[in-house]
Amino acid sequence: MQSLPFNVYCNRPLGITINSKYGGLKYQQQGVDIIESYNLSLQIDDLRLYESRHSSQLISSVMIDSSGVIPFSQQGSLKVALENGLHFAGYYQDVIEIEVYPSIHSATK
Repeated sequence: MQSLPFNVYCNRPLGITINSKYGGLKYQQQGVDIIESYNLSLQIDDLRLYESRHSSQLISSVMIDSSGVIPFSQQGSLKVALENGLHFAGYYQDVIEIEVYPSIHSATK
């Protein structure tokens, strides 16, 4: 499992979208794409935000909101855990896009 800490600074309730380019770690062997699945978890304790998704679910954008809570200055973590070990030596890749934006539609708590 790999973990990446991050900070969020926002003075409004926020929304987050997450998506994956390949839906897993892509390895190419003799022109054939092999996709290794992983689980991605997003956690921001003070917002009580705990979201976990399988990499295949991230091909379509996943939307998460702060349920009206204003984060101001918060710490969080993003964790990636492989479902299985990697079968081949070499280069695996995926692109995870994360967008954080103020949510004007949330009711403030």
